[in-house]
Amino acid sequence: MREEQRREGSPALVVLDSAGVDLLELVRLGAQPSSALHRYLGNETTVLLCDEENTPLSELSASEVTHVRPLATGVGLAWSEELRRHVSSITGVAAPTIALIAYLPPSIAELNSLITRANEIDAKHILLCALVSRTPAPDGEVQPSGLLRAITSAAKELEGSLPTCQITPLAVPWPKGDLNPEDLVRAYGATEVVTGAEGYPANAPTGYPVSSTEEIERARNTAWGKGAVVLFTGLSGSGKSTIAAALAELLRDEGARGVALLDGDAMRRSISAGLGFDRASRNTNVQRLGVAAAEIARAGGIAIAAPIAPFAEGRALARKASVGLPFLLVHISTPLEVCEQRDRKGLYVKARAGTISDFTGISSPYEVPDDADLVIDASAVSAYEAAVSVKELLKKTAG
Repeated sequence: MREEQRREGSPALVVLDSAGVDLLELVRLGAQPSSALHRYLGNETTVLLCDEENTPLSELSASEVTHVRPLATGVGLAWSEELRRHVSSITGVAAPTIALIAYLPPSIAELNSLITRANEIDAKHILLCALVSRTPAPDGEVQPSGLLRAITSAAKELEGSLPTCQITPLAVPWPKGDLNPEDLVRAYGATEVVTGAEGYPANAPTGYPVSSTEEIERARNTAWGKGAVVLFTGLSGSGKSTIAAALAELLRDEGARGVALLDGDAMRRSISAGLGFDRASRNTNVQRLGVAAAEIARAGGIAIAAPIAPFAEGRALARKASVGLPFLLVHISTPLEVCEQRDRKGLYVKARAGTISDFTGISSPYEVPDDADLVIDASAVSAYEAAVSVKELLKKTAG
C-alpha cells in the first residue's frame, strides 16, 4: 500500500497492493463492510483507492465507498463472475448451510466427511468456498484457477451423493492477514463451517479424487525448467500489461517456477528512480529493466516485463542483456485511437492538452519494432488468446 498526494482539495490517492484489492473486492461483494477498508488503511479520511497501475477504483469516505470502475481480472476460472458472486445472490437459500473453506484441492476424506455431516443435519445447501488471492500461490502449489477446477469438479461429485442438497462452488477473495475466513463464509449464509487442510499429507496426491490429483500434479510439473525473458512493448493503453499478467497466470498455472512480472512503475520508483522521460532516460530505463529480467532468467525464472519501450535502441539494449538466454520481444500493436479510447487514467487527454510532455504516441515518437518475435493487435483478440499465443511461442523458444 502506498499513499500519494494530489492537488489541494482532492482526496489523497492510495495505491492498494494485491491484498488491499482483494479486500476491496470483498466489500464490493457484500462479504465485508466498508469499515474493513478503514481498518486496513489505518484511518478514516477520504481517499481515492487505486490499483498498482494507479487506476482509480473506488472513493472511500468515513461513511461510504463509491466505486469508480470494475476491478481488473485475470484469465482463468478463478475470475469467473459465476464463481465470484455477491453475498445477496447466495444468502436466500434455506438453512442449514454447510461451508467448506478450501485452501487446497479437497481430499476424498474431506468430501466424505462433508457428505456424512450433510446427511446428519439434513443440510439444504453446501458452499464450497475456495480462498483465492491476487498474490500467486508459491511455486509448486496449486494456483487459484487450479483450485477452482478441483472445487467445481468436487461440486459435481457431491451432487451425485446429495441429490436433494444445493451445491454452490465459490471463489472467495482472500487478502489473508487478520481476516477470519470463517467470518467470510458466514456472510454467505453458512450456519456450519468445515475447514479444509492447509497442507498436504506426505503421500499426496494419494487419497485425493481425480480432479484434485490432476491439479496437484499440474502444480508439481517441472517441464518449464529453463529461464527466459519476455519483453512486451507498445503504446500506453495497448493492453500489454494485461496480456503480460495473463501470461504470468497461465505459466504459473502450468507449474512454471520463478515467474516474475516486472512492473514498469515499480521499476521507475526503484532501479530507475531519478530518470526522466527524455530519449536517453527511457533507453536507460528499458536497459535496466532488461538487466534485471536477465538475472531472473539466469537463475532459472521466467521474467516478464511490459514497459512502453518506445525506442529501438532501448529494446536492443534489453535484448543484449539477455544474450545466451531465450528472449522474446512481443509488440502489442493496438492502434493509437483504440489506446486513447481505453485511457482509464486520462493520460492521453492530458497529453493532447499539453499538460503532459514527452508522451509516447502524442508528443514523443514510438518506433515500431522491425525485430519483434510476435506482433499482436490486442483490439482484435482477447487477453487470454494473446497470452496463449505468447506462451506457445515461449514453449518453442525455451523448450
